[in-house]
Amino acid sequence: MEERIVTTVCGICDANCGVKLMVKEGRVIKVEGMKEHPGSGGRLCPKGAETLDIAYAPIGWESGLHLFGCGEDLCELCPVFEA
Repeated sequence: MEERIVTTVCGICDANCGVKLMVKEGRVIKVEGMKEHPGSGGRLCPKGAETLDIAYAPIGWESGLHLFGCGEDLCELCPVFEA
């Protein structure tokens, strides 16, 4: 199957930066900023730049972290609706 480019906006935060997604066999393989976007001008925040890692993470959005305070060992995995 051929690679194609899909233009859209990043929805991770409220900035809605323009992104170009390289899609191959129905899976996003590359994310880059869209230079033509009037708001972001091709720039992405760290979250937007790591979209692939977030989307294809092994634990995905099935879990979150529950924090008990500050310092080491003060958090644990929990269902995302409890995070």
